[in-house]
Amino acid sequence: MGICTFLQTHLRQVTRFYANIASTQKIKKVVYLSYSVRIPSLEDFDQINALGVWFQQNSNFSKCGWSVKKSLHLVYSGSQAESNTYMRVCEKDGEIVGLFIGNIMEYWFSEQKIAQELVVLFTPLHRNKITPYLTEMINGFTAWAEAKGAVESCIGITSGKAGEGYPKFIESLGFNNVGLIFKKEV
Repeated sequence: MGICTFLQTHLRQVTRFYANIASTQKIKKVVYLSYSVRIPSLEDFDQINALGVWFQQNSNFSKCGWSVKKSLHLVYSGSQAESNTYMRVCEKDGEIVGLFIGNIMEYWFSEQKIAQELVVLFTPLHRNKITPYLTEMINGFTAWAEAKGAVESCIGITSGKAGEGYPKFIESLGFNNVGLIFKKEV
């Protein structure tokens, strides 16, 4: 049994334990565990894939199509510690409500490495509650990038779906706004 499976099983047992206590003690309200950030496993593929499809269809990437094969490879790669893919999911009560994916590669002009965010996404219902979890994901990405030998990490907005406060939030984590991205459909 892998650590993720163990933790998921333990989380379910703890939740059931507290639910049983609540029912025997006549407690009117049970507070379930809240959000958590973790490394994904292949068992998460269906939820991650569905979240990715939703994002792709509702962003500037809606005309790009979707590859289940690439999605599966990305989840597999993101679940492997030695991989050059960083992936974290944000989960609430067993449901994946957000994710962060990044990678590391050499600059095109140098043998030095750069870490790049590929996508950050959360379902609309949970976006106003995720600041500490997104902070954990981004700080984890930066630490991962440093451990992999990157000289810098980059986070951008290319989907057209970031909230108004997102740029200031990213700057509050120590990132500098260094430019713009322009797109043109061809």
